[in-house]
Amino acid sequence: MDPNTDPVLDDLAQRAYNFSINLDGRIDRLPTSCNSGRCAVVYKGTLLPDNIEVALKTAAGDLARRGIREVIKDAVREVYTWSKLRHKNVHPLLGITTEFDHTISFVSAWMEKGNAIDYVQDKEVDPRPLIEGIARGLHYLHDYKPASIFHGDLKGVSIIGFDVHLIH
Repeated sequence: MDPNTDPVLDDLAQRAYNFSINLDGRIDRLPTSCNSGRCAVVYKGTLLPDNIEVALKTAAGDLARRGIREVIKDAVREVYTWSKLRHKNVHPLLGITTEFDHTISFVSAWMEKGNAIDYVQDKEVDPRPLIEGIARGLHYLHDYKPASIFHGDLKGVSIIGFDVHLIH
């Protein structure tokens, strides 16, 4: 075990590996962030060896206040829930990595058109299909069984393409 890592992250990485969602060693992350919010920083990267462009949403904001263990506990719940979701309007989780910034990063496909705010800046874009896609994605989450899922932080930067990005 690397003495610079947290045992909680090491345990999480091993569990993720057991479920084939650990992408450690397969991500080439660009050094500068694309976006940041209260709870996370988003980076662009590449999933190797297939050279798939990905977004890495790295847990950040609550680390100092809540500590790594609490942030990881919440992240594990989110990973578990997100990994079960299958709907054309809910952005799929590709996996996680614990290789960056001493925390967890969620990995999903990179959406070239960006988030909803960026997307609708183009005057040629008809926003109605985007709104319908958002509604369909939220309907799926709210009707999800065994327990409904409520996004809790839905905003333009949480909507990418025509998908609702589950994490906030």
